[in-house]
Amino acid sequence: MTEIRVHYRDQWRVTAHTLDVAVNPHDLAVFEQLHEAVRYARAASEFTGTPLYYDFPSDTLNPDAG
Repeated sequence: MTEIRVHYRDQWRVTAHTLDVAVNPHDLAVFEQLHEAVRYARAASEFTGTPLYYDFPSDTLNPDAG
């Protein structure tokens, strides 16, 4: 796993990405609320040492903006 992302596609999704020939995303978890997805993603990132990215439609949604 090379990165973890939080993004919205019908629900808030936390996905793991590996870079082989192409990026192959895998859902780690799906949430109704953004704060739940961010909490899960941060814990996964800290546990694995994998970088975390937010793919939001607006910077105003980014929990690290500030």
